[in-house]
Order: sequence, then C-alpha cells, then structure tokens
Amino acid sequence: MILDYGPLVILGYDLAELREGQASNVTYYLKAKDVGGTYSIRTIITETNGPGLVTFDTQVPPMEDGEVISITAPVIIPNNYAGRDFIFTFALKSSTSSEF
Repeated sequence: MILDYGPLVILGYDLAELREGQASNVTYYLKAKDVGGTYSIRTIITETNGPGLVTFDTQVPPMEDGEVISITAPVIIPNNYAGRDFIFTFALKSSTSSEF
C-alpha cells in the first residue's frame, strides 16, 4: 500500500521508462473502501533541478466497495529533456474538496 486515502487506497503504480518526446504510461492500482463521490489522481513529473514539467489529472471511474482496478494514463516528456533526472509524484483528490 502506498497511499490510504480512506475511501480509496492506491496499492501501487508502474511507471514505464520516460523518453524524450515519446509517449509512455503510468499505471495506478486502486482498491475501493467505502467509496462515495468521484476522485482523480494528479500526476506530476518534475525535473530534479527545475520547475514542474508535466502535470495532469486522471479521473477514477466509479468503483464498488472492495473492487480493485488499474488505471493507465499516457505521459509525454517534451523534446530537449534527454539526459535529465526527474521526480515522479502523485496525489489523490476528491470531487468534494479542492485539496490533493
């Protein structure tokens, strides 16, 4: 378990190798616990010595209590970023609050 948000638990993730100018994927594995409302996952890829590079939100589909799903989202690193180091972070957001 990586993040227990209460109604949803992020069990893990898989981030494929990031390559400049090419599409890659991040896959999140989620489990529902007493789900109510809608949720999204914010993914942020930041250059180690620079500003945020890629930020996007992925909507979590409606889930049944106890259900485990995977969600895959594309990640594209812009050109001219070859050989740089990146930090991968994510957060879960409820539609009833604006906080991640």
